[in-house]
Amino acid sequence: MRNLSVLAKDCYMYIFSVLRLLIISLLALSPVIKLVHASDMPIEQGVKSNNPYLLVKDLATNTFEKLRVDREQIENDPKHLIMIVEEELMPYIDHELASFIVLGKYFKSVPNSKLSDYVSAFRTHLLHSFSNAMAYYTDQTVIFEPPPDFEGKSALTVKALISAKGEPDIEVAFKVRKSNKDDTWKAYDLVAQGVSLINTKRSEFQPILRQEGIDKVIELMQKHN
Repeated sequence: MRNLSVLAKDCYMYIFSVLRLLIISLLALSPVIKLVHASDMPIEQGVKSNNPYLLVKDLATNTFEKLRVDREQIENDPKHLIMIVEEELMPYIDHELASFIVLGKYFKSVPNSKLSDYVSAFRTHLLHSFSNAMAYYTDQTVIFEPPPDFEGKSALTVKALISAKGEPDIEVAFKVRKSNKDDTWKAYDLVAQGVSLINTKRSEFQPILRQEGIDKVIELMQKHN
């Protein structure tokens, strides 16, 4: 049995996938909703990114159904999992905002000529991290808190509880933000067992930024991609 800290770490990306899972249950507006298997639900075409809860619901439905249907292909070709994450999940992750938050106070010190390389490497880093974590998906049960009203808000957090037989429950929260340019929403952070993905990456990268600069951070991400 994996301990809580390992589960939380594995969860980061697995759970950004659960991010879609997260509102599969918004179909019902009851106080506490239980996720049903994606195959038991009709799949609607398109992702409703102008509603943060339907965004997650659509992502969950599409992505987890794809994982279920393509399980054998994924086992034979791990790159297929990366393709699923790229097509179904990454368009709805605000990787640019996440990458800037990770830079924090060092953002202004990064030359413009390096910024695009950093953001690109960060996106690929997330893609591979999400793919690795989603490999743990085995039909876990997800319990969602009631969706709060998002009218007039530009950012909010959606909370859930992931339950698996023989494992401790995992508390997760998905942070989503509305674009300043339009009414679409994207996810930018995941908190698993109280540990933020963005804060973890910031703690990991900022000492390197301070001592060796942005080139080293880019190099490290590319090395692990």
